[in-house]
Amino acid sequence: MSGFWIGFYVAVIIVAIVVVVALVFRRVRVVGPGVRALTKHSQAQSNNRKNHMAVIMEYLQENDSITNDIVQEITGVSDATATRYLDQLEASLAVTARGEGRGVRYYKK
Repeated sequence: MSGFWIGFYVAVIIVAIVVVVALVFRRVRVVGPGVRALTKHSQAQSNNRKNHMAVIMEYLQENDSITNDIVQEITGVSDATATRYLDQLEASLAVTARGEGRGVRYYKK
């Protein structure tokens, strides 16, 4: 009888180890690549933002002013993103806004 119980306990321990290993590897597979992909995605977004800001500033070097519509056209971003870019440039004191509503134009300082 004792041989049976020893075999039973060994089998239970082996099954427990297999289950734990399977859960650990599943978690690594599910969480790991997602986290890495998210990091790559945020890096890509950051690079796009920097490139778009550079395009906006280049435009202002060649022209007197810029509008939200022009930012959308030259960068290919949405209205909300263009507004965010212009707000960030205004907050960093790179541009000055003149006008109100749809008539707002941004001038380089």
